[in-house]
Amino acid sequence: TGKLNWQAPTKSWTNSEPKLLLYQKGILVASTRNGNHGISAENGSERWHYEYPRIGHGGSYEKVLHMHDLVWVHTASTGNTGQYAWEGLDPLTGEIKKKVIQPRDFRYKHRCNYDVATQRYFVCGSMDFADVETGEYSHFTAARNSCRTGGSVPANGLLYTFPHACGCFPMLRGFLGLADTNDPELVTANTASSRLEKGPSFGKAVPSGDASKSDWPTYRHDNVRSGSATVAGPTALKELWSAQVASDPTTAPEEWDLKDGGRMTSPVIAGGLAYAAATDQHRLSAFDAETGKLRWQFAAGGRVDCPPTIDSSLCLLGSRDGWVYCLRADDGTLVWRFRAAPEDRRVVAYGQLESPWPVVGGVLAYDGLAYCVAGRHEGADGGVFVHALEPKTGELVWANRPRDYTGVPDVLNGADGNIQMASYTFDAKTGENTSSGETRLRGGRLGLLNDAWYKRPIAMRKSLQLWAGGNKRGQMFTFSPTATCGYLACRSVSGGDGKMSGDATLFALPEDGKRWRIDMPNTSRMKGMVVAGDRLYVAGKLQSGGKLTNVVRAYSMEGGKM
Repeated sequence: TGKLNWQAPTKSWTNSEPKLLLYQKGILVASTRNGNHGISAENGSERWHYEYPRIGHGGSYEKVLHMHDLVWVHTASTGNTGQYAWEGLDPLTGEIKKKVIQPRDFRYKHRCNYDVATQRYFVCGSMDFADVETGEYSHFTAARNSCRTGGSVPANGLLYTFPHACGCFPMLRGFLGLADTNDPELVTANTASSRLEKGPSFGKAVPSGDASKSDWPTYRHDNVRSGSATVAGPTALKELWSAQVASDPTTAPEEWDLKDGGRMTSPVIAGGLAYAAATDQHRLSAFDAETGKLRWQFAAGGRVDCPPTIDSSLCLLGSRDGWVYCLRADDGTLVWRFRAAPEDRRVVAYGQLESPWPVVGGVLAYDGLAYCVAGRHEGADGGVFVHALEPKTGELVWANRPRDYTGVPDVLNGADGNIQMASYTFDAKTGENTSSGETRLRGGRLGLLNDAWYKRPIAMRKSLQLWAGGNKRGQMFTFSPTATCGYLACRSVSGGDGKMSGDATLFALPEDGKRWRIDMPNTSRMKGMVVAGDRLYVAGKLQSGGKLTNVVRAYSMEGGKM
């Protein structure tokens, strides 16, 4: 009827505005500045009051949960011990009936999002789990709750979490649906044969490719991903030919804006052919480098996020279906394919089917072997798996599942007898961890392949999008034998909202000679950078004639004259 049953003043038990949180067993649980209160639902009288030390960075009397007929609060010091704990209160009396105490050695950082619970777990902090039954605490390292009201949502047997711009550690990002999973076994050479499939060109003689100094046979040119070549580049540009690689998207154009990557890979050129892949259409195309005539095409079983590597007469390709493909470079026929994923399973990612362990960052050919990484994150689905394969036969030489590394494992590089993946290094012949003193090119929290900062400047926040090489930092780098060139998108970035301040800078640091820099508006978006001979070539949306325009420019390496 809407008739008022009762009304009660709150002045007798609080001077602040109470907030009603939940109802349980005839009790309304409320919060004020002074703690939590149990209020009779019959007449509005206070039944109990509990004040406790709140956890920093988001601790609140409003973050109260109901589980197993108890009212649960999160305190920073249970029983004045200085230990975090979940305390279960009797809703009728406010008496503590149960505690789930956080171990002193458990690292925990509370967040501003609201904690949630299932029938067994509290989900709190940076994706931390407190087990009500056993009292154990665990942490999921591959993702975290989103901020404020997003948090995470347990439902349908999954745990859902949402996009955020956290810069604390490398992690999976976007809209995620997470489930419990078994830890897959690391494949050994004795069991790898079942994951190798031979193609029609396996074992057949393949004409050796003729290497040329002007070739660009792999992502960023070479094993160390320098992005530079010693041969001279063009003194002027004119179009020789054009060819369509990626067709128009079949999905809504807005869907492209959800992904931080291109519709096609960068190209590679070797043996007179130019290769590029249409990422979302899984299709690799090979063109005559002089005429643009299509020579062959090959369809992989999933997205291709990196161009192939041309190793002599072989074309090595990684796909997000979890497989590595080896093709004849001259005609695209399959020599072999190797399942780098520990299981042949699929999940949905950005509207397509992918392996939980996609082959990311292409294939590295170094010192007679082919190397690849399968997996998304050390903490997800059992981790990432690194493999060394014989290029001609696809046979597994070694496999490793690295632990305790920092960075996104998206692009491998090799030099001085070892392979680098993010901060982790392997002996190239044995796969054992080594302690290399040199840190070669690697990406920040988003890796080398993610270009989110082009359209989402907040990706600059807390070094999310920041390449590093040695002691140098920037949004983009090339390393020639005589100089390092780079691009810094702005002078400073707000750690709060990611706002960019100050000019962008294109710079060159010659080993012998005068350093130079060119300032640009921080609205510029540099998208490509190559050193060839004595010139630095750049491409992107840069200021020209008082407005931002898509352009290609060449600068003298000596002095920076355009």
